[in-house]
Amino acid sequence: MASDRRSAPVSVGMIARTREAIDPGTLRRAVHGTMARYSMARARMRTGLRGRRWSFPDVADIPIITASGHDDGDLWDAFAGLCSRPFALSRAPAVRVLHMRLPDDEALAVAAHHVALDGLSVAMLLRAILESCVVPERRVVTMPRRPSGTAVDNLVDGGVPRSATAGSDISGADISGGAGLSLHHRRAAPSVEWISRFVPGSTALRRPMRGRIAPAPGLGRRDRTSPDGQVGLYGVYCMTVPVPRAGRLATGGAVTVNDLLLGAAAAAVERWNTAAGRETGRLRVRMPINLRDRDAEVALGNFTGEAVIAMTPLDRRDPETLLAAVCRQTAANKAAGPPAETGNALRCTAWLPGPARHALLRFAATVVRPLLMPTASVTNLGRLPGRLTSGADTPQITSLYFAAFAGLPQGLVITATGYGGDLNLAFCYHRDLFDQSAVRRFATLYQVALDDLTRVPDPRT
Repeated sequence: MASDRRSAPVSVGMIARTREAIDPGTLRRAVHGTMARYSMARARMRTGLRGRRWSFPDVADIPIITASGHDDGDLWDAFAGLCSRPFALSRAPAVRVLHMRLPDDEALAVAAHHVALDGLSVAMLLRAILESCVVPERRVVTMPRRPSGTAVDNLVDGGVPRSATAGSDISGADISGGAGLSLHHRRAAPSVEWISRFVPGSTALRRPMRGRIAPAPGLGRRDRTSPDGQVGLYGVYCMTVPVPRAGRLATGGAVTVNDLLLGAAAAAVERWNTAAGRETGRLRVRMPINLRDRDAEVALGNFTGEAVIAMTPLDRRDPETLLAAVCRQTAANKAAGPPAETGNALRCTAWLPGPARHALLRFAATVVRPLLMPTASVTNLGRLPGRLTSGADTPQITSLYFAAFAGLPQGLVITATGYGGDLNLAFCYHRDLFDQSAVRRFATLYQVALDDLTRVPDPRT
């Protein structure tokens, strides 16, 4: 349903940090060997008279971008750029790989088109690649650091101290693809082909709309340069928080970590809109549901269903009521299992030739997207193993983040990944909605809302 539009590709990605150096040649062989084992990772889209369908060539030339950077900002700029670049599904696989060297560690990222892979599939693919990257010697990355104490090293956004926590100061911009790319802090010139001239549908956020997120002041323009000088479709801001405490409602219902994440999203949006002088009506937050068959053979692909959790102003009047409204809907959606088939309304187009059918569906998706798109999406991958890779000769992961991106009128996807004893949050945003400083303010509101919901009294205590 028009998910491959160049103006806002629907993409997912995962990035792992490791202190061991990864040899580029070893990585290339690992990537190609992994693609040979997983057909969906090398899939192409073919269009004919009978419509679109996947084809699976024996060999796939997976783009591997090698880069070097100075700090976390360079890493997340590169990662967001990797996910912002449109996917040409008919000419290239729906998967890309980024290998980046930093002064203290290295990072390996996988980005994919969301129609082909979902979050768990991206995690499986990244793990398979790392397990094939044998490290013969435990040599740690060593790169010359610039002298500490400079304004660039320690300050961002005009004097705000940079946190020492890895991944705590993250934004996104495009990078130039190619081997041997060297990124310089906030001065990298983006590749022209990665930049779209305008964003269809972005006008939806320029008007006061109930149930939407108010764009940051000065945004909502049609160029690709934000007020902070960043260029690109998407950006990322990350933070690490303690795993929230799950509990129970006064009525006896269970409150999961996922319920807390969903409720915090609605509370943060309302507080953001109130601060911007905007009224907030009924909020709709998308919640993916895992539809994988537990007994089926493990395979890559998109096995994700969608549920929308709606919250009215009355539901958001206090933390207890908000949690009750969220838990009631999440429990009902999980108990319902896989959603009923909804393709009956689309089968009437089956008699049309493939190109005409897809043109009609694309037009319909463009018309109804502002009505169907929720306010935001919250994706919780759950707790991943503390030791993602196996074997003493494979790189050991120190941190792991998942990211997902969607275009306007949604423009905000909040992802959560449990790794070790922490919960890694990523705020994946469209640049017509937030800039760097604005997304930091929103993330602070989200963290405060998450703390408020976590402190809701548990009747058992």
